Amino acid sequence: MAEKTIISIIIPVYNVEKYLLDCLNSVAKQDLRNVEVLLVNDGSTDKSGDICQRFVDKYDSFKLIVQKNGGLSSARNTGLSNASGKYVQFIDSDDILPDGSVGRILSYINLYKPDTLKIGFDKFTENIPKINKSSKNSIIFENGYQSLQKLMENVYDNYSWSYVSKREIYTKNHIVFPEGRNYEDMATTYKILANSRHCLILNEKLYFYRIREGSISNHKSKKNAEDLLKSLDEVKSYFEQNNINMFIGNFITYYSLLGFKENNKARKFWSEYISANIGRRQFKNLRLRYKIAIILFKLNLYSLIIRLRSKAG
Repeated sequence: MAEKTIISIIIPVYNVEKYLLDCLNSVAKQDLRNVEVLLVNDGSTDKSGDICQRFVDKYDSFKLIVQKNGGLSSARNTGLSNASGKYVQFIDSDDILPDGSVGRILSYINLYKPDTLKIGFDKFTENIPKINKSSKNSIIFENGYQSLQKLMENVYDNYSWSYVSKREIYTKNHIVFPEGRNYEDMATTYKILANSRHCLILNEKLYFYRIREGSISNHKSKKNAEDLLKSLDEVKSYFEQNNINMFIGNFITYYSLLGFKENNKARKFWSEYISANIGRRQFKNLRLRYKIAIILFKLNLYSLIIRLRSKAG
């Protein structure tokens, strides 16, 4: 009897030949029993496709899907539609998994059977971090509402790769990544948590996130600001339509100020947007850091702080 696939690891690939070997080697070293690795070549024009094919030829767990360039969301959606695992994990093709990461995730899944498992991560630029094995790893059990609330308070990050969730959460609730839009994680993570009953929160570092120049998150643009606005409006609409009674002022403030940072020529628009969504009552309930940020923004000091931070690197 064939073993069932527990995790489908989805790796969108587009013109990342410089980093792809590091990523795929880190995955190939994992315990991949009951795991499939779906490489979605999103129309790469460099040697990324050849690198993917080498791993598919060498490892039975690796599968290659080739499509015309459609962007990160399109590649992730293609991976989702081809996945067979009970759970889905996303990996960005310039990132790395520490040794034993997948095995640890599998053990948590087998032991606790969560709907969604949030993993800890570390950031790096060139030098790959070393895991401190002596550090204590905490486990927190939450329901989806509690995790969603922390996401809205920006206690939890929005990165899709930091959440390993049951595939049926995506399929049954028709959750897909918005194609042609940046900040796609922001547009989906809240839906995952809203439809999860049992969440397992780990601080254990099971993912290494590479920060590099040229990535979407490090490239400011008017489009990024427009995409943020679309997602913010969708979040508000989703909460209203699903009768989710939760304070989302911290979330709105954070992403509104990020929208201004992406396009600081639209100061008047974002000022009016914040005023329309954060009244006196909402302002009182904001975390202190966001209260200060709004005050600085209204005093025309927020943009100055952004410029100073940019110069300081």
